[in-house]
Amino acid sequence: MAPLGLILLKTTSEELACPREDLSVARILETIWDKHIVTAATPPPSPTSGDSVELLSSLLQGPVSSKLQSQPIPLLDPDSLQLCSLALECLAHLFSWIPLSTSITPSLMDTIFHFARFGCDLRSAGGLKSKLGPYSSLFSPSSSNGTGGSASLLSSGPASDSPQPHSGSRVDRAYLGVLAMTCVNELISKNCVPLDFEEYLLRMFQQTFFLLQKLTRENNAHSVRSRLEELDESYVEKFTDFLRLFVSIHLRRIESNPQFPVLEFLALLFKYTFHQPTHEGYFSCLDIWTIFLDYLTTKIKSRLADRDSMLNRYKDALVLLLREVLNRIQFRYNQAQLEELDDEELDDDQQTEWQRYLRQSLEVVAKVMELLPSHAFSALYPVLQENLDVYLGLRQFIVTTGTGQRLTVTAENDCRRLHCTLRDLSSLLQAVGRLAEYFIGDVFAARFNDALTVVERDGGQRRQGKLVEVTCYGSQINLYDLETAVPSVLKPDLIDVHAQSLAALQAYSHWLAQFYSEVQRQNQTRFVTLITSTMDASAPLISAKVPEKLLLSACHLMVSIATTVRPIFLVTLPAVQNILTWLQTAWLVSFPL
Repeated sequence: MAPLGLILLKTTSEELACPREDLSVARILETIWDKHIVTAATPPPSPTSGDSVELLSSLLQGPVSSKLQSQPIPLLDPDSLQLCSLALECLAHLFSWIPLSTSITPSLMDTIFHFARFGCDLRSAGGLKSKLGPYSSLFSPSSSNGTGGSASLLSSGPASDSPQPHSGSRVDRAYLGVLAMTCVNELISKNCVPLDFEEYLLRMFQQTFFLLQKLTRENNAHSVRSRLEELDESYVEKFTDFLRLFVSIHLRRIESNPQFPVLEFLALLFKYTFHQPTHEGYFSCLDIWTIFLDYLTTKIKSRLADRDSMLNRYKDALVLLLREVLNRIQFRYNQAQLEELDDEELDDDQQTEWQRYLRQSLEVVAKVMELLPSHAFSALYPVLQENLDVYLGLRQFIVTTGTGQRLTVTAENDCRRLHCTLRDLSSLLQAVGRLAEYFIGDVFAARFNDALTVVERDGGQRRQGKLVEVTCYGSQINLYDLETAVPSVLKPDLIDVHAQSLAALQAYSHWLAQFYSEVQRQNQTRFVTLITSTMDASAPLISAKVPEKLLLSACHLMVSIATTVRPIFLVTLPAVQNILTWLQTAWLVSFPL
């Protein structure tokens, strides 16, 4: 009668949380009909009481304590699997609406985490989807309260009335791990935590630390990635949800607790992030890092006196994160994985899968830049320079033919390497543009030389370098009109690099404006030369023969120079005069006198 009692208890919880007319009676009748029995029983004890803990513990044939984590996972008979599943469902629903209190005992938490280990067990994970069959869609992540991430079968909506896999042949041990993590997420999603409950939170995080160690442990049989690939997707999603909730809601509560190894936690989170088997899993982990970086930035701004000590504590972890994220967006390291990302179909945010991947990665880079500007610049700039050298060196491989200019790089391997270099250069130019905001304002003087290195290189011959040089280079030799051995691949790459160089230079328009204000009373030769070169690179692209992507980037750059920088000598520049003459001629042709 225990299964029927647990079903009745779950129904009671649902009714107390969201009462609906005749719901309880209907469900009870359906349950009795399904079981083909009509009987009465003494109501079971509350799942949050000690008796309930003993019930779950007896199924495991062992005491409830912290030592459970080191014990081997037991084999459960079908009846025990069914009973445990129902009990965990009851707990998950109760946790979705009851407040945190002393009723949630350490023993109960130990037991729940013992079941959470079932999801980490590769022997358990293999058959979950196949055994659940049509019911697998019921385990997609959702939330009964908007944050906790309860499985949809635990909600009080229609999904709860759907057939559920409670027969012994359909309940997999890995499913118990999913349900256990659902219980944990319901608890951790609560932002209002009583002071006397923080000890339980610490205990919960210590238990999760153990699970994270287990998930990221490598051995001769399995790498971290292969281990995560073999686990059920629902369990990995639930665990990632837990990490997100922990970092966003509770990290501030226990970060300074000496019993919580925060640096070791970040090291495990790093391994968990960069061994994710799916792009969606990686996106979710990047979100967690973004939340952590926001938290750290806010904390440092509120405690400026301790800024250096806090940065020193996390510096190694942040630099490692920065370098790995930069590696992950480069085709020369991850071409096979990055080529899988769709770059054509737009989502609801009007961006492709590749654009989303790059944007989220660059957000992490930018947030690390805000905390460690010199380290971020040192990590990014050499990689940018290496790819720029290849791009600027293409001039020697360009020959003039009867039909135009042709790139003589034709070998398959060379074309593949050039493709990777151009894709990486495009991404790195976007990264450079994204960092422009960290060179202006109060830090303008302190970071002036770094910004000048990006925008203009003042060498012995005072030649423009980096962004200005790249934009001029692309416009002078018309790379967008170049014949290549693989036009369907290399030509779009060349156009994209040219467009991104213009867009990156546009991102520095506010820096140029501040630079202009600083040199108003000084020798303006360098600034005038820089603006002149910028307009020389943009003006030739104002043409109907130029690809639209390039044309738009050139127009945006010129508008920013005119409206943001606003140099008084702008209209006197030959490039601007040519545009004005062209516009006047076009107007006269269209509207003759």
